[in-house]
Amino acid sequence: LDRQSRITTAEIDAAGYTNWSLLKTIRTHIAAGEATAVSQDGVTLFVVGHYPDPLRSRNRIMWFIATEQWFDLGARSVLYGRRFMRDLRKQHPGKTFTCISWSKHPELARWFAFQGFALEERAGQASVFKNVG
Repeated sequence: LDRQSRITTAEIDAAGYTNWSLLKTIRTHIAAGEATAVSQDGVTLFVVGHYPDPLRSRNRIMWFIATEQWFDLGARSVLYGRRFMRDLRKQHPGKTFTCISWSKHPELARWFAFQGFALEERAGQASVFKNVG
């Protein structure tokens, strides 16, 4: 969290977290095996969490915290995201994935589309994306 991106910082605020409450949540998810840190050359690029959807048994909810280094990768960041999603789908066959974002970045939907997600709905300040495989 000490190297989070400007975009991530804005999302954390919009979601109603403080850095401390978010850190506690992330540690809980990592300890439960429901979050993964992805690194390059020993530098963490992002942490992504995924857990069972309490309302839909065949769906998993996702969240994403990124560093500036992640966004600095530009188009290469898409390759990391696609690889991660491919592996996650193998681990959870037959499951769909929904990701909620509080980002107001103008390229948000485009970035999610590159990762294999489509905008499902906007709910208040959040955008909900569904993995379309």
